[in-house]
Amino acid sequence: MSHSLLLAPLLLALQACCGDHPRDALDTPPDRECQTGVEAGHDIAFWECINGEHIVAHRKSAAIGTCSGVTEERVPCGQLTPFEQANADDLQWECESPQP
Repeated sequence: MSHSLLLAPLLLALQACCGDHPRDALDTPPDRECQTGVEAGHDIAFWECINGEHIVAHRKSAAIGTCSGVTEERVPCGQLTPFEQANADDLQWECESPQP
């Protein structure tokens, strides 16, 4: 029996643990979403301004199907969340807003 066949149920189980996604943190669809990293990084959803708040929901994720729980950060509109400040280089490089 192939090793890939043996690993398939394990990978499916691990992916099931990643059921919560940052885009589902609010009832309103995010203004934009992105992923950082190749083998491991973050899944991120951004709401620019809802009820006076800029909101970022994020989780760590890896190629093998593992991920952390979703963390939600809120700051006044026009400000950066602590996550955005700590990851400014990665976000600028991998999560730029699409140009019109």
